[in-house]
Amino acid sequence: VVIIQWKADSTPEERERALQGVEEMAAAIPGIRNLWTRSTRVQPQEFHAAFVIEFEDPAAAEAYVNHPAHRAWEKIYLPIREQSRSQQITN
Repeated sequence: VVIIQWKADSTPEERERALQGVEEMAAAIPGIRNLWTRSTRVQPQEFHAAFVIEFEDPAAAEAYVNHPAHRAWEKIYLPIREQSRSQQITN
């Protein structure tokens, strides 16, 4: 689970592109079971968007971090992100 606070000077188009990029990235990385990118409510209020990636197993989550598709997506995402918070959750 990742919540995002966008930089004040980022545009709606840049923000949408970053979230679309999550979907494209997930399609390219093995071991991603589910993905959610459409937030209905994000808290705390100073955060603007969220996404969730469900991995098949811990090894898939580890492989995601250094996958070339993830690194390519970061080039779109990081310049417009003020801050983000990530929680890793399992059953």
